Amino acid sequence: MKSKLFAVLAAGVVLFLVSGPLFAHHGGAQYDAKHPVTVTGTVTEFLFTNPHVQIHCYGSAAQRRE
Repeated sequence: MKSKLFAVLAAGVVLFLVSGPLFAHHGGAQYDAKHPVTVTGTVTEFLFTNPHVQIHCYGSAAQRRE
């Protein structure tokens, strides 16, 4: 009984320690929802690769505003 309880607790601790980096990977801190940005240009390439999508676009430097 004690070994089964230890195994369950150990598995729980391992899952808890592993889950932190998984949630941090898809955090929302890098997005600024209060200041949306509009990008105009021509989409030159669209890559739907696991696990992320990449959109390559072309626009002139004169269109950039900071």
